[in-house]
Amino acid sequence: MADSRSSQPNFVLRPATDDDRDALYKIHRAAMYEVVKQTWGWDEDFQVALWDRDWDASEFRIVVVDGKVVGSMTVVQRPHEVRLSGFELNPEFQGRGIGSELIVGLQKEAVERGVPLALGVLLVNTRARALYERHGFKEYDRSEIKAEMRWEP
Repeated sequence: MADSRSSQPNFVLRPATDDDRDALYKIHRAAMYEVVKQTWGWDEDFQVALWDRDWDASEFRIVVVDGKVVGSMTVVQRPHEVRLSGFELNPEFQGRGIGSELIVGLQKEAVERGVPLALGVLLVNTRARALYERHGFKEYDRSEIKAEMRWEP
C-alpha cells in the first residue's frame, strides 16, 4: 500500500483575501512553532501580535489542495532579485512535492527576469534548508540565527 504522504497532490495558487487570515495563522503556527521555539522561544501573544501587525493579504500567494488552504508564500519582486520572503506549508502537506514545484516555478520567474532567487532560512530549519539546497541554492551570508541563500539562473 502506498504512503499517501508520498503522492504529490494537485494544488493551485491563488491570491489571498482577508478571509484567509486565520487559516494562514494556524498554518504558520503548525509549520513554524518548533523552529521559532528553538530560535527565540515561542510566545503565542507575541506571535499573534506580530501576525496582526504584518498581515497584508496582497502579499500572499495561497496554496490550495482540494479546496483547502494548506500553505502560503510571499514573494517580493525587487529590481535585483526575486525574494521568497515567506514560505509555509501545513506539516501534513510537507514532503509531498508541493514545495519543490513552487520553488521551480519561482526559479522560472527569476530566469525570465534574469535575476537571482533569494531567501533567508533559520539555521535550525534544516529540513527547509535541505529542500533549498536540493534546488541549487547556495549560502552567501549568515547571522547567528539565519542563513541567506541564493539561486543564480
